[in-house]
Amino acid sequence: YMGILVGLAVSQIEIQSPTSLMNKNIDINYEVANFGRIPYGKTLVGYLVVPNPPNACQSIEPIQRDNRTSLSIFLLIEDGDCSYDVKAKYAEIAGAKLAVVVSKQDDISGKVLNDNGMGSNVGIATVLVSKSVGSEFKKAMEENAETRVTFSIRFEMSQTKHVDYTVWLSSSNPNSFKFIHDFYEYHKRLGDLVTITPKYVLWFCLSCKKENYQGKADNDNCVSHGRYCAPDPDDKDGPATGKTVVLEDLRQKCLFISYPDDQDKWWSYVSKFAESEDCQKFMDDSCSEDLLSKVGADVSLIKKCMKDSFEGGDMKNDNYILKEDRASYILQNIPYWPAVVINRQIYRGSLLPADDVFDAVCAAFTEQPKACELAAEQAEVGQQEINYSVVIVLSLIHISEPTRQAEISYAVFCLKKKKKQTQQSQLL
Repeated sequence: YMGILVGLAVSQIEIQSPTSLMNKNIDINYEVANFGRIPYGKTLVGYLVVPNPPNACQSIEPIQRDNRTSLSIFLLIEDGDCSYDVKAKYAEIAGAKLAVVVSKQDDISGKVLNDNGMGSNVGIATVLVSKSVGSEFKKAMEENAETRVTFSIRFEMSQTKHVDYTVWLSSSNPNSFKFIHDFYEYHKRLGDLVTITPKYVLWFCLSCKKENYQGKADNDNCVSHGRYCAPDPDDKDGPATGKTVVLEDLRQKCLFISYPDDQDKWWSYVSKFAESEDCQKFMDDSCSEDLLSKVGADVSLIKKCMKDSFEGGDMKNDNYILKEDRASYILQNIPYWPAVVINRQIYRGSLLPADDVFDAVCAAFTEQPKACELAAEQAEVGQQEINYSVVIVLSLIHISEPTRQAEISYAVFCLKKKKKQTQQSQLL
């Protein structure tokens, strides 16, 4: 496994003007937001404009376009006061092709700009630059009133002839299965040119770890004496528990492992699971096994795989399948989920619509497959200008997954049965 995955490590920003800023050779580090449409395999070129209001937390005053150039407008936006996706949406409505947010800090490495509820409605890319870089941009804009601060930014993927990608998901997250359901058709278009590996996000019980996983094993939200857990998906006293979530994850892993030459069974099962409200609500064996039968899987084979994956066939003991996924999650430092890692490079941008991820996978090929070329041609023919006359109610924002790493990566859920379930998380 790769030790640390850095999103868009091969992408770059290159200053085009003014010469005074180019000559400084400043190191422009930036982070790409995990929402919006990221134009992988393409280059954006534009000039910077400071919006009014500078924080872009409300409607932006009309921007006076520079008629001397046909370049795109990049908005240089102040950090704070509202979420990043709200800033990006207002920037998009104002006509910008890129939102450049200036952080209040110089160290932005590992900073994740998540979807806070509006991200699925954002159609442009957003990047975060450091405080010092933002200061250089502003200074150059003030000193060169007649020369626009212009730069290019290219969004690239590590390229190979055969593309490998990993999907990080959890049975407790409907967004995970929605993506698999919608991406299935795109995966089939690429056939043997791509390989998928599903991996599942798992928690563990801190108090159980302190007891060396030898304490009581009656935790409703864990297996293996608390080594592998999940939060209660009902958030209350409902039919499903964290334990049933973990076992469903294991069931899906066993399905994938048991049919290496027929992965359509896994795709079909997960897609049907996404469509079944009962299976997601109850997560019981009968519903899942019925789906297994419908996709042509041998239920007894999957049950045997699940049992044999526990040491001695005992659910109280360690599990080698779950152990491998959790170790991989920690080692690769996955910052959010659901997530897609393409050629060991984490994908940034909205997972839905799934065609955005398809574009990123296509950008990871050294030679474009026919399916990618055809999709690009169709997109070019069907491209239309977005109508901004639609009223967007930005105040109706809710917190939604993917979740920040600080909230879930290496998280610990010690969940004991009480009248009301409580959840506790802690970083290692």
